[in-house]
Amino acid sequence: CHDLNVKDKVEWVGGYNQQQAAGLFQKADILLHPTYNDVCPRLIVESMACGVPVVYSASGGAPELVGSDAGIGVAVSEDWAKIHVPKEDAMADAVKRVWADIKAYSSAARKRAVSKFDVRPWVERHGYIFKKLTCV
Repeated sequence: CHDLNVKDKVEWVGGYNQQQAAGLFQKADILLHPTYNDVCPRLIVESMACGVPVVYSASGGAPELVGSDAGIGVAVSEDWAKIHVPKEDAMADAVKRVWADIKAYSSAARKRAVSKFDVRPWVERHGYIFKKLTCV
């Protein structure tokens, strides 16, 4: 941050608990998630629920969670023997592209989280299934 003269643009917060998470996400502009082959990164869904678009490693479950309009995936090699971290310049380019249209990406992130990951339909469906099972 010092070398790039962006120290005043970055806030280091350290550890946080679940009650503090939403407030942290709401202060963010873009979530950077370079984790390789993350199977189901809940962090991405929680971020999008707060209207924060995602720049991520296009591997694992992240592409399915983010979709095509709530962020940008950075291509990495597919490999189960080695971890492939997205290239820094590709991540930076993706951040620039998201930032250039931040309002649209933020809106799409929030809409995607609400339409795809709202817990209410999941709870209702499971309630229906459990009621059917107890009547058998």
